[in-house]
Amino acid sequence: MGSKGKQAGEADAFCIELPSELMGDYALQLKDEILACEANSLEIDASQVNRIDTPCIEVLLAAKLYFEKNQRAMLLRSVSDQFQSLISVLGLIRTDFETGKV
Repeated sequence: MGSKGKQAGEADAFCIELPSELMGDYALQLKDEILACEANSLEIDASQVNRIDTPCIEVLLAAKLYFEKNQRAMLLRSVSDQFQSLISVLGLIRTDFETGKV
């Protein structure tokens, strides 16, 4: 389960820690967690991700567009090698999920 909280020293930055498996049934919860942070900048910790499927990737990509449109930063704080490998299969890279510095 993801968690969010303010980062030390940054009053307007929140972090969501992604679980090891992000399967389709987690997509709605992920969307809700992201939207709960919409008024702030967001950092996503994907360091524990071992599996992710398309619906969750779509949520992350949609979140990037949403944060970009609202001029909020969204960054991947860290990613696992597996996450990097899984998104590369779809032709994506880490920066496809980021809008700028938090």
